[in-house]
Amino acid sequence: VSANATNWIKQINTRALDTTMLHFDIAASDENQEREGTITISGGNAQQIIKISQRNVAYINIPDSTFKAYCLEKFDANNDGEITTNEASNILKIDILSDDIETLEGIEFFENLESLSAYPKHDGSMAMGVGGGGDTGEWRDSGYYLNVTRVTGKIKTLDVSKNLKLKRLDCSGNLIKSLDLSNNTLLEYIDLASNNLLICAYTADNFTIEKTVISID
Repeated sequence: VSANATNWIKQINTRALDTTMLHFDIAASDENQEREGTITISGGNAQQIIKISQRNVAYINIPDSTFKAYCLEKFDANNDGEITTNEASNILKIDILSDDIETLEGIEFFENLESLSAYPKHDGSMAMGVGGGGDTGEWRDSGYYLNVTRVTGKIKTLDVSKNLKLKRLDCSGNLIKSLDLSNNTLLEYIDLASNNLLICAYTADNFTIEKTVISID
């Protein structure tokens, strides 16, 4: 057994060892990174090297089918039809339309996420946006809007308490009732506008927000 693997590959002594069979115990991995070891079997002029690779794959539970489809399209690096914790840890930005999303459960595993945007798509009547946001035609970018019927997103709850690196959060136009941001001390931008059911939003003390839009309209 190679020196770098002796702590997790153990030879098991049996009576058959003197004949043709060798037994090894391969310990389960509790690491997120892949590990590799080799077993060298030699006798006389013959030698065989067996390579053993092991990785602990932890899949993320993403119950909302629309959110999962988005994640698979954008982040499934190994194309196995699932999102692993390793894949999620590489993601810095999520930008998704929330028209057909009811929950962002699973977002807590995107531990390095810095920007999260989940808002509804506008219809043709909403392209009249005006104001200080650059007048892109998107209602969320408008400095203000008049007589516009916004399409409402379906997200009702959001938990970003474990997304400690989050700097930008835009979940405007949804059905969020309350939001606890007390763990998100790096936040620089918050937009919760047009969450018609929003009652309260908690933030940590003594940190600076570049722009905050929290309105009930």
